[in-house]
Amino acid sequence: MRRLCSLLIFAAFTAALGAWEDELLTKLEFGFATNVAVEGIERAGEGVRAGVDFSSAGFRGEVTIHQPFDRGEPRVSRLALRHSWTIGEEFSLGLSARHFRQDGAPANVTRHRSQLGAVLAWTRVDGWTPSVAYHRDLRLQADLAEVRLARSLALPNLGAFLEWSVFAGWIDAADARPDAAGAAVSDTFSYYGAEARLPYRVGERTMLVVTGRLSGATGNAAFWSPTGRSGGTRAGVDLSVTFDF
Repeated sequence: MRRLCSLLIFAAFTAALGAWEDELLTKLEFGFATNVAVEGIERAGEGVRAGVDFSSAGFRGEVTIHQPFDRGEPRVSRLALRHSWTIGEEFSLGLSARHFRQDGAPANVTRHRSQLGAVLAWTRVDGWTPSVAYHRDLRLQADLAEVRLARSLALPNLGAFLEWSVFAGWIDAADARPDAAGAAVSDTFSYYGAEARLPYRVGERTMLVVTGRLSGATGNAAFWSPTGRSGGTRAGVDLSVTFDF
């Protein structure tokens, strides 16, 4: 059943690409990151990252890969597909499918997961964009809920916009270690974070992007992090260049 769900997500992703062929907007990104965190927990340390982001007609897809310099840490990759609809003048609803991998993670760490969910956002709240999201993790048999507040601030002197957000989430997993032998292990924890992103255009199709991040989790078991660095609040910085097509 889990493999079937993953295949369905991949099939939807491929079908969407075919539907976008004539009007696809694509962005490629390459850069360096001091770490990568998912749900407030560090998954790998410093390394190089690459990604592609594409959108059209209400669809948006993203694939990112983080390859750490330390060969003992896992390669982290994420695939996401989302379709959004506008509801009236103030709301948008998005349905999403996500797949997450930690290739090379220790045997007792979950190496891949798939999720289906929805995101409801308020698009006109005096420049703010609050949103709530719910996802069901098909492999961990987990419920995930997240609230987020985002805003974009104009920086006229730089000719750029500062994009920032804060978020908090909660996870309740009935089978938090499906790759481990023995009975299912449940776990519940909360996470939080903040992000500030500054893209600066240096060419017609090229931007330099600096991103600062804070993230952390509370109440989680140590096995969630392949690196063993799963507690407390951690900072991260990304430096990248993007190309629009």
